[in-house]
Amino acid sequence: MNQYSKINTNLSLIFLFIILLFAPFYKYCENVLFFPRINISLLYITIFLILVLYNIYHIDKKTKEDLWSSFGLLLMISLIQIISYPWAITYMHNGAHIYLTIISKTIIQAWLFWFAGLYIVEILNNDRFWKYMSFLWFAFVCIIISNAMNNQSFLIVLNGNPIYLMLADSFAMLSIFILCKSKNYKIQLIIIILSIICLLALWSRAALYCYMLTMLLFLYKNRNIYITIISIIFFIFIYVNIDMLSLVDERMTRLLYGTYDVSQNMREDQLKEGIKDLKDVWILGSFMGDIEQNFGSRGNYIHNYLSFWRQYGFIPFIIFVSIIVSRAYRITKYWIFEEKEDIAPLFLFYFTIFCLSEIIIARSFVFPYIWLSISGISFYFNNYKQVS
Repeated sequence: MNQYSKINTNLSLIFLFIILLFAPFYKYCENVLFFPRINISLLYITIFLILVLYNIYHIDKKTKEDLWSSFGLLLMISLIQIISYPWAITYMHNGAHIYLTIISKTIIQAWLFWFAGLYIVEILNNDRFWKYMSFLWFAFVCIIISNAMNNQSFLIVLNGNPIYLMLADSFAMLSIFILCKSKNYKIQLIIIILSIICLLALWSRAALYCYMLTMLLFLYKNRNIYITIISIIFFIFIYVNIDMLSLVDERMTRLLYGTYDVSQNMREDQLKEGIKDLKDVWILGSFMGDIEQNFGSRGNYIHNYLSFWRQYGFIPFIIFVSIIVSRAYRITKYWIFEEKEDIAPLFLFYFTIFCLSEIIIARSFVFPYIWLSISGISFYFNNYKQVS
């Protein structure tokens, strides 16, 4: 690894440590243990500026190959958001603050994940880093389970602050990293079971169900009868007994049993209203237009990636869909036909499946993790594996 790659890799590792472990853990401490608030976005901005300034003066030509489409798209939607600033901040009384909160994910974090994808092989090969992360992940697991067991239902109480989506998504993705780094089947089984238990407590159904789907594909690929049978039995046990044993809040299993769900109905209404609004702005989109349409109220956007179209317009949406379809096809083809189990593409497959399933059913344009898949798949196949 040359000095240029080493610096970019280390910056990406710092970013992943913050967003996948430190940020969710500290947010948990803020809401459960009443720690003082810190602005973690400033850390992301600092890393982002260092990466941009450093890469302006040290351009590695190989990183340009097959990446122009995603680079151009990310640049396009970043410019759309910047240009929209004068109007976006007028949509609510604290519009400037909300605008900065949103672009922290849609610009800063998106670019940082895109950069991390360029160094995914080096990132995954850093054994010392993942040894520390595995230890911290297990410590976080113990904290989540012990906290959940002290409540009336098996869930994390967050002082009324709805940050469970960030906690659950970050935890699930960190678990996928840890799982792919493990070579021992028994340890993999322990990681999967502990992760599912924690996701039940973290109260995000989308993260839980998408993680379980990803793990079924992981178990199928490993072709280990012992671990597969045990895991399926565990899933069935959870499905059959979870309400009877009152282990978790009913919200986590309501959809499985087909009962009425307020949250799901709200999202269906938001989808209908979002599509209605989309008909008026389908060509150019309207960044933060959902806030304007709802008289300054946040959270009434489409809860899937049609919101990407609603925010940025038809052309960026079509480019995004074509990019993600081509990348998903490429990595799925590798997963199905390639016998060699190289950690980087296998991780990218599971990470991509989790992200795609979430953005199809439950996550909006502010979900930045998918950019790691987009750049990581392109870079891996362009530099490490040539496939048709």
